[in-house]
Amino acid sequence: MGFARTRAAARQLVNHGHVTVNGKKVDIASYLCKLGDVVAFKETSPLKVVKESVEGKPTIPGYVTVDAEKFSGVYARLPERNELPKDINEAQIIEYYNRLL
Repeated sequence: MGFARTRAAARQLVNHGHVTVNGKKVDIASYLCKLGDVVAFKETSPLKVVKESVEGKPTIPGYVTVDAEKFSGVYARLPERNELPKDINEAQIIEYYNRLL
């Protein structure tokens, strides 16, 4: 949603308890959002880092809607394959889950 410049920074924001999903605090970076979930920052946030990231006009994917003024966004729809970041290796994901079966 553009609230952090990198995935690592986004994970740190979540782990430190700055993020809410549907108004409830989330501190697990691997939390799975459902369609329609509202992701936002606690009232004491957003931090300076988040404000700087949003002011940098990040590229927002089409499957989320973002309200930059309220520092919140909605997970609107499932992403299509061509919208996924290029650094995701689908073969490794499939291999990992095949081992679990």
